[in-house]
Amino acid sequence: MEVFVKIERGRYVDSLETLLASSVLNEQPGIEMGCAGMATDPGKDVLESVGLLTEELKACDGSCYIIAARAESQEAFDKAVAEVEASLVPVSEDEAEQPSYPTIKAAAEGCPKANLCSIAVPGEYALGEVKKALNAGLHCVVFSNNVPLSDEREMKELAKERTAANESNTFYKLNPEVSDLPDELSRDVNGVKLLVMGTVDTGGSGCVCPEHVMLKAILSNLVFRKDDVVVMDMEAGLEHLGRGTASMMDQFIVVIEPGARSIQTYERIKSLAADIGVHRVRVVANKVRDERDEEFLRRRIPAEDLLGFIHYNPDVIEADRNGQSPFDYSDKAVEEIRAVKEKMDRET
Repeated sequence: MEVFVKIERGRYVDSLETLLASSVLNEQPGIEMGCAGMATDPGKDVLESVGLLTEELKACDGSCYIIAARAESQEAFDKAVAEVEASLVPVSEDEAEQPSYPTIKAAAEGCPKANLCSIAVPGEYALGEVKKALNAGLHCVVFSNNVPLSDEREMKELAKERTAANESNTFYKLNPEVSDLPDELSRDVNGVKLLVMGTVDTGGSGCVCPEHVMLKAILSNLVFRKDDVVVMDMEAGLEHLGRGTASMMDQFIVVIEPGARSIQTYERIKSLAADIGVHRVRVVANKVRDERDEEFLRRRIPAEDLLGFIHYNPDVIEADRNGQSPFDYSDKAVEEIRAVKEKMDRET
C-alpha cells in the first residue's frame, strides 16, 4: 500500500461535507485508510496520527482542501476520489431556480422570515461574516475551523450584546478537537477501553446539546482508527437517532422484549436509522420466557435481523440487585450472549 494525495488550493469544503467525504472514501475498494478535509494544523495532526501526512501535505496551509489515502494503486485512489466527488450533493434543479444573494445583508432582505445564518468560511474570515449576520438581526451557527481566539471572544461578546445571550445560553463549538480524548479519558478493562458520557445531574440545568456534539465528534474521530471496533451503548429512546449521534455506526442492535409495543419501537428505530444512513438494524430478544414468546418474535422480526434470544433469568435480576455483572452470576446468560456474538461474527 502507498499513500496518494490530491490537493486543491483555494477550495473550501465545510466540516459536514468533509465528514461525508471521509466516510465514502474509506468504503471504496482498494483503500486501506483515507481522510478528506482542510489542511489546517488540527487536520494535519489527524493525518499524522493515521500515517497519511506526506511532505507535500506538510507544506499545505488551511486554504487547501486535501484527500489522502493509503491505496493499492493510483487507479484505485483515482476511482475512490471520483466516488467522493460524486457523493457531495449537487445543486438540484429546484435549488438552482432559487434566488442567489451576493451578501448576507441581501439574503436577509430577500428572505425576511429567515432568522438563522449558517457560516462555513475559513476561520480568519468568520468574525467578519458573523458581524454581518448579527447586524442583519440573524442568529449564527459557525462551522469554521481555526478561528483566532481573540475573534472567538469578540463573537461571543457580540452575541451577548445583540441576542441577550448569557452564561446558560451561549455559543459552543460544533467541531471540537477530540483526537486525544479516547486514549486520555478511557478506562482499560481487559483490553477494552471504556468511555462514559455524563448525564443530567441537576433538574432544570438545560439541554445536553454540547455534550452530544462532543460525543458525535469523538465517534467521528474513531472512524479513522481502523484497528478499533466501537460499540456504543445508547440509552433507551430515540433521541440519539433524532440528533444523528450514532450515524457513523455500521449497524444497530436493538434489544426488545416479546410484546407488541416493543415490536413497534423496533420498527420505528429501523425507519429512523435509515434516515441517518444506517440500513442494518438487528434484534436481540430479551426476557423471553418460553417457546410461545420465541414464536411471537419470529413471526414479526425478519429472520435475517433476529440475532438470538436471551431468556428470562432470575440470576440476572439477582446480579442487578447486588450491583454485580450478570457475567459473574449466570453461565446460561453468558452462553446465550456468546451465541449472539458468534452469529454476528459469522455474518460480518
